Amino acid sequence: MLHCGIAFGLGYGIYQAVDWALGTDVLPHKDQPAKDLGVWHISWVLPQSLATIIVIGRPYDSRRSGPGPSARDGATAAGAYL
Repeated sequence: MLHCGIAFGLGYGIYQAVDWALGTDVLPHKDQPAKDLGVWHISWVLPQSLATIIVIGRPYDSRRSGPGPSARDGATAAGAYL
């Protein structure tokens, strides 16, 4: 399992490095990268934040075993993150 985690971490790190490098290459205004990269970052983070609020804010369902979000809600949020 440790080997899988290391392989995933390396692969994801390489993917992110290439993604950011390509993203900075195609910026419309090379002299103002912060504004454009900030908008790009918001497009990543906003859906995750909204999915969490939506899942946690769902009303209590008496068919579940206990208060709060269920495992099904967590799976729904995980799917929304991807």
